[in-house]
Amino acid sequence: DLKSPTAVYLLMLHFNTETFPSHIYFGKLVQNKSFCYDPFVGTGSIILACSHFGGISGGSDIDFNVVFGRGKSSRAGSNLKAQDEIVRTNFEHYKIEKKYWDILACDATHMPIRANELFDVIVTDPPYGIREGGRKLGSKKDSTWEIPENLREEHIPAKKFHALSSIIMDLFKFSYKYLVVGGRLVYWLPVFRPSYSEEIIPKYPGFKLTANCEQVLTTKISRRLITMVKTTKFEFQECGNESLSTVNHQSMDWIKQQDNFRNNYYLYLKISHIL
Repeated sequence: DLKSPTAVYLLMLHFNTETFPSHIYFGKLVQNKSFCYDPFVGTGSIILACSHFGGISGGSDIDFNVVFGRGKSSRAGSNLKAQDEIVRTNFEHYKIEKKYWDILACDATHMPIRANELFDVIVTDPPYGIREGGRKLGSKKDSTWEIPENLREEHIPAKKFHALSSIIMDLFKFSYKYLVVGGRLVYWLPVFRPSYSEEIIPKYPGFKLTANCEQVLTTKISRRLITMVKTTKFEFQECGNESLSTVNHQSMDWIKQQDNFRNNYYLYLKISHIL
């Protein structure tokens, strides 16, 4: 269960932002040679656990510094990251590097892979806006320009805010394109407990909800581990620009609750501190 996992990986060699406790219940969904993917891979704690159960794991992240091990180091006494402060190092440390295929530096909403039913499992912990804010490629300015040829290799594209409700919607679109029929989408959904009800769990055509487990973080805040099974084959013409209002019966309430999660979280902390 969530409180007594089969395996806990502590990512001993390096950290970035603090990860939640790795108490992830896979329900035996990851089997030997399952092709696993995390579109918000970060430091790789989730795919590391997938590979422990036999999955061939990889992922992507929009943070260029995380993927390539650049920027400020979290190691004591270090300023910049060493060359080994990357996701692969953790797989090598646990001697499961053969179960790791790699990670990509990209925006999950602009996947550089042709739409195809590739993955058996997509498992992820989307950014809630607490430790890591949601971002996608784009500029706050309504303008475009062409990057000079001599700067393209080292150019890091601009990013803009990505609301939590839109992140979840894009996760469904991505999973519908890239999961095999019968494949599982497993993700953490942050919840403000006083306003939670099962009706706010997002729905999407072609997916069936099979599990909804709660991990309590505080008296007011929790996260739900949502497991959904893909039931229909992806057809390219089916994947349009659906809004959340077309796929969720209580869409406006759901959008409001998800996009206000960060504000509710910090309001709760402020009130708790005062009391």
